[in-house]
Amino acid sequence: MCSLPRRRTTYPDPRELTHKEGIKLIDDIYDMNNPMLVFTGGDCMMRDDLFELADYAVKKGMRVSMVPSATANVTKEKMQLAKDVGLSRWGFSLDGPTRKFMTFSEVLQDPLT
Repeated sequence: MCSLPRRRTTYPDPRELTHKEGIKLIDDIYDMNNPMLVFTGGDCMMRDDLFELADYAVKKGMRVSMVPSATANVTKEKMQLAKDVGLSRWGFSLDGPTRKFMTFSEVLQDPLT
């Protein structure tokens, strides 16, 4: 899911994991010798339980990062919440230097459109 106008996604996506499935996935990943967990997407910030899932993973001892889309969903409040939860690092995905480039490159590289 993503709020960027160039993406053809619906929210909520019916294929999205439920909260219970998200917890199970975190448990399964943890059992793989505790690798880093990265929340990304589309825009992971659109998920209502994102910080609950991140908190759960951090409390298990996992290193957790987020790579949200650079949208208005990334607010100072959410950045503070991520810090309070114990996020290891942030990353932002920018496809190009301008909106025009980003829209054009998305169309060229997306085989599903």
